[in-house]
Amino acid sequence: MRPRVYVETTVPSFYYEVRDEPEMAARRDWTRQWWDRASTDCELLASARRVAAGLQRAGLEPGQVVAIMLPTSAAYLDTFLGVLLAGGIALPIYPPERPSQLEEHLKRHGQILDSAQAKLLVAPAEAHPVVRLLRNQALSLETAVTPD
Repeated sequence: MRPRVYVETTVPSFYYEVRDEPEMAARRDWTRQWWDRASTDCELLASARRVAAGLQRAGLEPGQVVAIMLPTSAAYLDTFLGVLLAGGIALPIYPPERPSQLEEHLKRHGQILDSAQAKLLVAPAEAHPVVRLLRNQALSLETAVTPD
């Protein structure tokens, strides 16, 4: 049994896990209704670092809010940790599930983004028409990028 270590925030805790057990399964990708492939802590860290570098190239500065509009997935976890590694603040929001929800969704999420002063939004390419509408609601939103 390994000794307990108290870590105050997510990023140092994650680095501790990677250092302590780099080959431990960090996540599993859900596809075709079964767990398909496990990723190790080291693979997750490498993916999150790629996302962090991309966000920084897109203009993210430490302390800025990044909205994440992705479904629960490996890309979501990579993006969430990438935002933290880049010094940003992750703000999860979710895409509308049905077209009938679009108007209410845009109004509610636009207010959330504006209130949080989100500068960047990460969303899949197919959501970018919705993102363009969100930009009319959230004046602080400067850039939208895909998770790739």
